[in-house]
Amino acid sequence: MKQHLIVENIWHVIETSTSFASNASTSLSNDIFALGFENQKLNVKAMYTINVCICDEDQESMTNKITTHAFWLALIKKYKKKLQTTRRLYLAKFMNYK
Repeated sequence: MKQHLIVENIWHVIETSTSFASNASTSLSNDIFALGFENQKLNVKAMYTINVCICDEDQESMTNKITTHAFWLALIKKYKKKLQTTRRLYLAKFMNYK
C-alpha cells in the first residue's frame, strides 16, 4: 500500500501530520478547510485510495478520521497489535500442521 501511495505521489500527505486545535465550536468541515484546497484534494485522493483497499469493517471504524495521516495511524495501530488469542490461534495452526 505504501509503495502504491508513493507511486501516486500522495504518500507525503500521510507523512505530514496536521494538527487541529479542535474545541467544541470547531466543526469537521472547518478542520478540513484548514488543510487548504490543494492539500484537501491530495488528502481525499489518499483517503479514497486506502478505502478502496481495506475491508468494509475497517471503513466503518475509520469514518471519524479527518486526515489521511490519522486514518493511516489508526490502521497501523489496529494491525500491529498482537492479541493473546491471535497467538494461540497461530500456535494451534502450527501444532496441527500436517
